[in-house]
Amino acid sequence: MNALLDTKRTLKAHLWSTLWIMTGLVLLVPIASAMTWSAIIVDSWPANSTMLIGSMLAMAVADIGMRRIARLPLLRIWSAALSLVLLSFLILAATLLLTRSYYSRSYLLIAATFSVVWVVAGHWIKVWRAQRMVWGIVEIGCVEPLRTLDGIRWTSLCNPSAETASLGVVVVDMTALLSPDWARFLTNCRFRNIPILNACRVYEALTGRVHPEWVHEGDLVGVRIARSMSLLKRTFDWCICLAFAPVLLLLTGLCAVAIKLDSRGPVFYQQDRVGLDNQTFRVFKLRTMVMEGEGDVASFADEWDGRITRVGHILRKSRLDEIPQFWNVIRGEMSIVGPRPEQRVFVDQFEESIPFYALRHLVRPGITGWAQVHYGYAADEIENRRKLEFDLFYLKRWSFMLDTMILMRTIAVVLTGRGAR
Repeated sequence: MNALLDTKRTLKAHLWSTLWIMTGLVLLVPIASAMTWSAIIVDSWPANSTMLIGSMLAMAVADIGMRRIARLPLLRIWSAALSLVLLSFLILAATLLLTRSYYSRSYLLIAATFSVVWVVAGHWIKVWRAQRMVWGIVEIGCVEPLRTLDGIRWTSLCNPSAETASLGVVVVDMTALLSPDWARFLTNCRFRNIPILNACRVYEALTGRVHPEWVHEGDLVGVRIARSMSLLKRTFDWCICLAFAPVLLLLTGLCAVAIKLDSRGPVFYQQDRVGLDNQTFRVFKLRTMVMEGEGDVASFADEWDGRITRVGHILRKSRLDEIPQFWNVIRGEMSIVGPRPEQRVFVDQFEESIPFYALRHLVRPGITGWAQVHYGYAADEIENRRKLEFDLFYLKRWSFMLDTMILMRTIAVVLTGRGAR
């Protein structure tokens, strides 16, 4: 019976999403055509058919990607939708140019704008419906972390006889030992078509973090998948490095000139960091500090650190100082996406004081990562505890879709300079 109710809810959600995107696809061509030509040009249908059908396909692909992305938390929904639609329509434009098919720049621009608005509106309607519901928390086990989350209407369920008429969702710690009365309560909620959600899953979906209280070795499925797909991930890293090699070399040259003109000392510096399987390697970066500040002495960089040069501030703000780490990627010591590599002295310290910190070394460290784009720089143990929660989420939920989203968010972080020190 429970499985049947879950299936009905899933089918209902898929039906609503399908109807929404189908309506958008039906409206796309008439609206974009009317705004471009004042009418759909029927006489030239054979000529513009590729563009019209292609725009509908591009919107559908963007919607499918958005559904996958919407499962991830802490997402800038406008930037994600804009990136997906832009990528889809760029592929369409390239296809039209290569096949020498008819195209209209104004039509493609209007169709892409309509697609962004429609896809985002569909997502926010689902978010609005979720926020209107009352979320009941069963007061058993570890549920305290949920109370710190905003945007949800929480209510405590202290006894199995609590009223359920107003509840839209019931959240329970599935790892806790439930009494027979609470088991009957949850069963009754199922019969009343009230979803029962695991507390740790809710916390992850709303924050993008894994709370240490809910970490279990068997949950880190993403790590096993990432290690089994290591060769494919390395190939993906190599392709990105080769594709952007000319741009990276040009930027490195320009930065090198600026560094030499700004202060005395070498352009690059090396430092020991801890990587895959707790192995030490030498990381390469552009120098951003004065010579006496760039030694091997382990220390955190403060936001207003006096050791940082004028050019160094710009390089750190724009993350350009990380460019030489692509050489570490080529050598196989790092990946483009992964946890940030730390110095050995900090690793030894945090492994003693922070539970599960060593799990970060189950995958290759990355130039960018889930923790880097969401939390930025961590300057002490307390901040590293919080940052570890993001790393644990990445380890648990790893996928190529997640890596793609991190790369998209990285572009926004580089442009805004958020979280740099």
